[in-house]
This record gives sequence, structure tokens and C-alpha cells, in this order.
Amino acid sequence: FMTPSRTTPSTRKKPYTIDRQLSVLFDNAHDFKICMLDTAGRIVGWNISAEKLTGYSEVEVLGKNYSMFVSKDEAHRKVFTKALAVAAKKGQFIAEGIRVRKDGSHFYARTFITPMKEQGRRINFFVLITRDITEGRALEQKREEHIGIASHELKNPITTLSLYSELLAKRLELERDKKNLHMLRDIQ
Repeated sequence: FMTPSRTTPSTRKKPYTIDRQLSVLFDNAHDFKICMLDTAGRIVGWNISAEKLTGYSEVEVLGKNYSMFVSKDEAHRKVFTKALAVAAKKGQFIAEGIRVRKDGSHFYARTFITPMKEQGRRINFFVLITRDITEGRALEQKREEHIGIASHELKNPITTLSLYSELLAKRLELERDKKNLHMLRDIQ
């Protein structure tokens, strides 16, 4: 999957090929699971972060379809096959969803799929980059929970005040205090 090595005047003394640079990049993208897929969605490249995130070694996944990492529901709906088709047609696909580890546990992921074409022609392979966003998602859910609680806490006193103002209005109506009743309705 790597390009042929190239040297430039600045690298002639110390050869450092494009292949080597890409390999270093591929294996040192610590927060990103990077895998390469053939046009049928089979895994043909797998970085160390992918191994750490999923629990599968490269040997265990090479040649297998990437759909093994999607939830049963998504597999049943052929979500991954559709994602590859969208990526092929539009030039990229980005989605969030549940992914499955080797031990059966789940994590929430943001996935980017990009087709790689040689000189703008047919697709040679896809690059799939996945990031575990489980922690960020949990924090977002907690934030929304706190906002909901705060909203509820604010609504209770407002509801109580509203009920008291209605009672006061009824009392003022009984006493025929029109002036105070008009002031109260203006406040409401």
C-alpha cells in the first residue's frame, strides 16, 4: 500500500523513504485506529492502535470483512456495505456508531472512510480511520443530564410562584379589589 521510495537532495545523506515515513505515521497514530480495506471491505492493513482498541492482532483480521466490528443491528441492515458505497460515490463517509471488540464489549466510535484512487481513476482501496469517542459521549450525556436537572429545579419554583399568583388572583377577585387584580395580571 505504500508508494515507491523517493529521495531528495536533503535526504541523500540519510535515506528515509516515503515508505518508512508512512509506516511510522501509520503505527504512531495512537488515538486513531487506521485500517486499509480492499474494494470489497476486507481488511488489508491494520495499525497498532487498531489492535489496542479492538483486541484483534493484524494476523487475526487480515482478509476479514470490516463489518465484523459493527453491531448486529448494523450488520443486519448492511450499514457497512452502504457506507463503502457512499464513500465511493461522494469521496468520503463519516459516521458515529457502536463498534464491537474481540471480547464482545462495545465502544462508541466516530469513523471516517475515504476511497484511495490512483490518478483519479478507479478505487484501489479504502482508508478507514476510527476514533473511540466513548468518554466524550459519556461526558456529553452527563452534561445534558445536569442541564435537565437544572431546568427541572428552575421550573419547580416558577410553577409554585405561578400557582400562588393564581390563588392570589382568585382571592383578589373575591374581595373585588380590581386595582390589585390588574397589577397582578400584569405581572403574570
